[in-house]
Amino acid sequence: MVPYSKRHLKVLLSHIVPADWEQYAIGSSKPLYGEVKGARSLLQFQNLPEYSLYFLRLSASKNEKLIFVRDRSVFFLTVQLTNTLHFTMPEMHPLSLHEWAFNFFYTPDFSLEVDMKSDSFYETFFLMVPEAFLLYFSKQSALIRTFHQKTKDKKPRGLLPFSKVCSPEIIRSIVHVQQHGMQDLTMQFAENMLSDIFELSVSLPFTKIQYDDDVIERLYGLKAFLQNNPENGLSRSDMMQRFQLTATQFNHGFSSLYNLTPFAFLKYVRKQGQL
Repeated sequence: MVPYSKRHLKVLLSHIVPADWEQYAIGSSKPLYGEVKGARSLLQFQNLPEYSLYFLRLSASKNEKLIFVRDRSVFFLTVQLTNTLHFTMPEMHPLSLHEWAFNFFYTPDFSLEVDMKSDSFYETFFLMVPEAFLLYFSKQSALIRTFHQKTKDKKPRGLLPFSKVCSPEIIRSIVHVQQHGMQDLTMQFAENMLSDIFELSVSLPFTKIQYDDDVIERLYGLKAFLQNNPENGLSRSDMMQRFQLTATQFNHGFSSLYNLTPFAFLKYVRKQGQL
């Protein structure tokens, strides 16, 4: 599996109207779900098709909050493409969707509160997955059944992080589901579409190691260095010394932020430069 390509993503999603938050802005009018303190805008997901796919482009000219709401429980998958998006949701502590992060959540009361930083731009691939979809395939797959139950039973609910980014194959399959519906699916198709997600999710512990801000900054610096100097020729120990990182911080810390090891990320940067 290769990491997603933004060019590839834009082509596949070109037939979908982007859910630009500005067109949903309510301003000073009273939101349908009641006033939310500090909220500037409200994005409402109601009466949606069974499979709902959104490619969100969010921008903020000043510090704002963006509220997402929906009228029933939902599983949803996110792939954060640019920057780090901070948000809160019911029964969960404040979370961050890191750049390159691939996450799967469940919430019985779907609402998100997103804190948008000044002059920031975010791109998020956002898919709502109906529980009926998981139940349908859990009858035929113990793996999917285990994933479904573990995700739903976890408190605070949600499952993160994943150590892989979204592949073009998964994106292509999701678009196929949206266009043709569940009746066009076979078990083999479903396994191909979700195997990476389910297999990884049931093997991961439900904990995430936290790092101090100074370590995070050094990891950001490492990523920028690799991106700007793909032919640097430095060894693992050279880079650890240059950015003052331990072996755990170098491997696990980088993977926690970007879902790729430093050398896997470097390989991807080099490959993108050849396209």
